[in-house]
Amino acid sequence: MKQTIERVTPRIAREWMKLNVGNRPLRVGHVEMFHAMFGRGEFVTSIQGIAFDEDGNLMDGQHRLTAISLLPDGWEGRIVVWRDVSRDTVFPVLDTVSSPRSIADVLRIGRDLSEVGSFLGMLLANGRTGRTPQFVDPIVAWLMPEFNELMEFCPTRKRTWSSAPVRAAAILAMKTSRDRDYIKLVYQALVRRDFSSMSPVVKALANAEIDGRIGSKSTPDLFARCVKVFDPRNANLKKVQVADAAPVLEWARSVVERGLVPPPPPPAKKVRVAARDGALRAVAGA
Repeated sequence: MKQTIERVTPRIAREWMKLNVGNRPLRVGHVEMFHAMFGRGEFVTSIQGIAFDEDGNLMDGQHRLTAISLLPDGWEGRIVVWRDVSRDTVFPVLDTVSSPRSIADVLRIGRDLSEVGSFLGMLLANGRTGRTPQFVDPIVAWLMPEFNELMEFCPTRKRTWSSAPVRAAAILAMKTSRDRDYIKLVYQALVRRDFSSMSPVVKALANAEIDGRIGSKSTPDLFARCVKVFDPRNANLKKVQVADAAPVLEWARSVVERGLVPPPPPPAKKVRVAARDGALRAVAGA
């Protein structure tokens, strides 16, 4: 095997993809992740790269190359390239025993904080993939003071109410409201199911969870309802109705965007994979 560090451009990536023989099908989400990462300028040369077998066929790196092939022609990066790799001995073990590092692992933070940062990153990226540690890191730094304050006030965990959407809603409310004590007390009452201290709107939300009308998996709806409940002006409402979560999500994006300095880069274009001439090729999507 021979290893080099080589300059790779979208044109070179397209040429190398013609040598893509016998690999697994492209995973669209994986391509989107790399495409967003490269597009935001987060790529750095590392020990991971591209590999070709003894016959010059591509063995490893098809997702990276597909993502690079969709970048503007002026993009270039230096990537580790392995050549003359034994397909018989190396290919069977590629990506079969690896344990990917989570965002929490890379940033060396707790899982709970990582989940809230990733959730707000999802909102900021408008639901698109590619929420890398580099992308989430400034979001985590921005929300950490309120996160720590909320966890110190109520460290108890409870399914649904300790989930990332609920905590994210509480943190954004703390960022934008003067009545932080009210927000923390609402969060505590939900987590502890303390109905005696709940205002009417909080009871309505808690009952919706007990009845199975909401849960931790109903992410946008749960987040939007919690944003409404954490607002002190809604304390006496008897119902928590959100006809359309989109305006609430847009508000949340604007709050995060204003809080981050420098502002986040625009989200990369989506990528879709289409069949053409009997082969799978990635094409830019709207």
